[in-house]
Amino acid sequence: MLIMGIATVTIGLLPDASVIGIAAPIILVVLRFLQGFAVGGEWAGAALMAAEYAPPKHRGLFAAFPQLGPSIGFALASATFLIINLSLGDKSEAFLTYGWRIPFVGSAVLVMIGLYIRLKIEETPVFKQASDESAVPTGPRKLPVWESVRNQPRQILLGGASTMMLLAFFYIGTAFLSSYGTSAEGLGHSRSTILSLGIVGAMFFAAGTLGSAMLSDRIGRRAVIVGSCVVAIPWSLLLFPILDIGTSWSFAIGLSGTLLIVAGIYGPVGAFLPELFATRYRYTGAGMAYNLGALVGGGVTPLVAASLGASLGSPAIGLLLAGVSLVSLFATFGLPETRGIDLAASGNTAAR
Repeated sequence: MLIMGIATVTIGLLPDASVIGIAAPIILVVLRFLQGFAVGGEWAGAALMAAEYAPPKHRGLFAAFPQLGPSIGFALASATFLIINLSLGDKSEAFLTYGWRIPFVGSAVLVMIGLYIRLKIEETPVFKQASDESAVPTGPRKLPVWESVRNQPRQILLGGASTMMLLAFFYIGTAFLSSYGTSAEGLGHSRSTILSLGIVGAMFFAAGTLGSAMLSDRIGRRAVIVGSCVVAIPWSLLLFPILDIGTSWSFAIGLSGTLLIVAGIYGPVGAFLPELFATRYRYTGAGMAYNLGALVGGGVTPLVAASLGASLGSPAIGLLLAGVSLVSLFATFGLPETRGIDLAASGNTAAR
């Protein structure tokens, strides 16, 4: 959490290229890398804590509350930039000079609140039991990365591939579509329009996250994730034709639909990935799987999408997303259903 806070505030204070030259974009890329590194570690801890504290029959719902961070964060970020944009002007010198920096610097307050809460929370009973050598003779792992890779490589690889579509759709639906919607080469909407529609899309994202998590408590995590992947394939091919209609309504439909599909996986995955791993290296295993999906889906896919869009047009991006969705679908079929697994056991059926 401290890494995220320091990196984010530093971005807000970073001098531009006119002052420090090429060092500015280099430092910015390093800071963005640190943000991603921080999110990867913090997500696993938050998801595990919620899942291990939850009643077994409602684990999906409880584990979905940390999953609300991206949707609420996207809404708050859009609202913050919208207020600043309306106050300073869409392309005013004030906004370009210092206005965009205000949310980054202001994030320090949120980080301090989050850090305070995190330091006050006790470890879960499941973790305490696993750490008690009288309960688990082998005790906690000294090298959980090695233990995870050696004992559950299949869960790490397939879990990462299963979440690829989630991260690809999330970054395409937020960062990429925001740029595509406002750029002259894209749709040419005003920034205030895109930010306003981003808030609406985030509300669909939040509601869908809770809804899919509750559904996973009833019919299973894998079933909900598989269903989302199946829907994602045709939607990938329809997304840019809908966006390219060029109206505000078409952008709202494209963005909200994309984020609803993200929510279909993001709701159950907070319980699904932790349930795949044995207690003694659950944090490490779930974190590695999630970050593997983030590396390919959230890191590589948007870069490839930008290149494809520039050279072959927006339909090529749809084909790319459909391909990623297909990979996630097959990977999810290779994983077991985890609903109802006892997290307090030193190992579980999904871990074998």
